[in-house]
Amino acid sequence: MKNSTICENSPEDNKEGCPGPSFLCSTCSKKILAAVSGGIDSAATTLLLKNAGFEVTGINFILTDEDHSLDTATLLSNQLGIQVISADLRDVFRKKIISYFTDGYMSGETPAPCSVCNPQIKWRYLKEYADSLGIPYLATGHYIGISRSGKKYFVRKARDPLKDQSYYLWGLGQEILSRAVTPLGKLTKTEVREFMSAQGYEVFTHKKESMSVCFLRDGSYTDFLKQNIPDIELLNRGRVINDYGETIGSHSGFPFYTTGQKRGFKLFKGEDLYVTGIDAVNNTITCGGKKDLFFDILYVGDTVITDKELLLQSGKITVKIRGIGINPGGYCEITEVDGFLRIITAEPVYAPAKGQPAVFYMDDIVVGGGILKSYNKTGI
Repeated sequence: MKNSTICENSPEDNKEGCPGPSFLCSTCSKKILAAVSGGIDSAATTLLLKNAGFEVTGINFILTDEDHSLDTATLLSNQLGIQVISADLRDVFRKKIISYFTDGYMSGETPAPCSVCNPQIKWRYLKEYADSLGIPYLATGHYIGISRSGKKYFVRKARDPLKDQSYYLWGLGQEILSRAVTPLGKLTKTEVREFMSAQGYEVFTHKKESMSVCFLRDGSYTDFLKQNIPDIELLNRGRVINDYGETIGSHSGFPFYTTGQKRGFKLFKGEDLYVTGIDAVNNTITCGGKKDLFFDILYVGDTVITDKELLLQSGKITVKIRGIGINPGGYCEITEVDGFLRIITAEPVYAPAKGQPAVFYMDDIVVGGGILKSYNKTGI
């Protein structure tokens, strides 16, 4: 029956203004599996969907030993009258995300665990559990939009630029995007709080929000590395060198530094020092002036591209190398070179860091993304 499958109608078929994507219409199944943590965003998502007539089942993922989100998810279940099931993903999270995080820093990179966790853990297992339950649609409290052009689905920027999470969700594939519903992409954070308050759920508006990587629990990544990597203290007292290979100081261990970092370095010949390079093999940090942190050639691998022709031929692609902070303006020149994407930027890129995502946009649409592998300057 049609109402038990994924909607195949065209975007204009939905005239109802429901919180789902434009391609979801009244003849579709209303069964949806929503990831819930007990926070305000997942609570608002669940309530929006329920008010729109969806048959919502919640699922709470336990990711770490310190994860107590099931307690608040149970509160959500009781208050909204929905079933919430629990899935223990601690083992796979440790193997795929914690290891990725620690291995990245031990390789001299600056990893972005959220960009890996979303496609490989959260959305992947949301889909797998939905399949096992016979539920066609997937929902989360992410601040992104989803658009369809022809037969392709794209992540797009959220309406609220301060909460937009599109930079971290470039890795979602078509099998996910074609089933995903993200109502908060149409709202600002202020509107979400006002909605929950108006609906009588002020208890969720006062919950503290985590602003860092979830498993750090608002602690520092350096403390986390010290607790999870045996003998990491043996890396202290490494050399700090300049671009000529001359030793100009020492450092406390290369994993505790990232490109562009200034804190912890003294002036050298009257000039502020910044980290410009990390050599994990030799346990050295290269430092230079701020002028040495600008590059205009990026090499990106591990890519997920939604529309390759659009990426390579449109001439209207911009790139973001960080979710918050300085990103290059202007359109990029993008070519394929030896299995990587080479990006020549219109403006110099400040302090690119290996291991961080590089995400490609056409206006507010995410065309694809990947992981920054190296960078250079024109003429070198």
